Parts: sequence; C-alpha cells; structure tokens
Amino acid sequence: VLSLYSFIMCGFALIFALFSEELLKIFTQPAYYVAALTTSILFFNRIMYGYTFIVGLGNGIVKDNKPLAKAVLLGTTITVILFICVIPVYGKLGAALAMFSGYLVIPIYVYVSAQKRWFIPFKPLISILFFLFATLMLSSYYLFFDEQELKILIRIGMLIVYLLACIVTIRFLDQKSYLEALKKLKELKIKTQRRT
Repeated sequence: VLSLYSFIMCGFALIFALFSEELLKIFTQPAYYVAALTTSILFFNRIMYGYTFIVGLGNGIVKDNKPLAKAVLLGTTITVILFICVIPVYGKLGAALAMFSGYLVIPIYVYVSAQKRWFIPFKPLISILFFLFATLMLSSYYLFFDEQELKILIRIGMLIVYLLACIVTIRFLDQKSYLEALKKLKELKIKTQRRT
C-alpha cells in the first residue's frame, strides 16, 4: 500500500509541479504566476500528510495516537523555527521549504513509533526512492532547464524518466509485486483480446 501510494501520489505531485506555471495561469491572476516554484513544493507537502496516516497504522491498531500528536508538535516547531530563519532571506520560497521540512519530520517520527508498537512489513526504501525520483526530476527542471521552446518536451521526458525509474526500482527491490503486476497486465490483455 505504501509503495503504491508513493508511486501514484509522487507521480501526480510531479505532474502538477511541472505544470504549475500553466495551472497558475488558468486559476489565478498574473500577480501569482511567479509562485510556480513555491506551488511545486507545496504539492509535495500533501504527500507527506498521506504518508503519516499510512505508516501510522501500527499506532491505530494499538489505539495509541499520542505519537501523531508528538510528531505534529515536532513538525510545527521545526516549521516555525525555519520560518523565522529562512523567510527573511528567501521569502515565499523559504516559507514553502520550511513547511516541507516540518511535514517531512512527521511521517518519519510516526513510522518509527508505529513500527515499535505494531510491526507492519512496509518497504519504506521503495517509497523513499519514488519520492526522491520525483523531487530530483522537479529540482532538475528548475535548476537546469530554461528553454522556453522545449519546455513541454522536457517535462514529458521527465515524467517518462520518473516512470521508468519507478519500474526499475520495483523490478529490483520488490520482485513479487513486479511479477504480480505483469501477470495482471497479461490477464487484462487477454480479456481485451477476447472482447475484440
């Protein structure tokens, strides 16, 4: 469940982040168009919130959600401290990064506490890699690509690279899920062929 959530949500966040300029042009006024990078970071904050509830299942099973409250308090404290430190220097971008840092701490804390209370065999390495692939694609886009004529092709290329990197990760780190997915794709193909 964690790997599937991570794959899907990081993919959606990457799509929205890469096309945040266009989304801002559709849904906002010209004064907000410069917030594309900030908006891109905020898309990834939502993923962190989802991770928290998935990895916190062990706490829910033993009916102890105090670790979630502690994690939120810790994340909030980190966010406020970083607000004070980075907003004067980086403005809205600093605020987005501070919020991202605070959100990042919450699922980590909850995961560690939940696994101690009730072990669930998640594969966090796969989810971490999916998340890193998505953030690497987004960072590369903003750091290295400023070609207006090729922007759409570069973005589509990055989405394809993300997809391929995820497939390779599953292939090598979760052989069982990879084989099950291939089996289901073959079954779907057979059903489709029978209908035609």
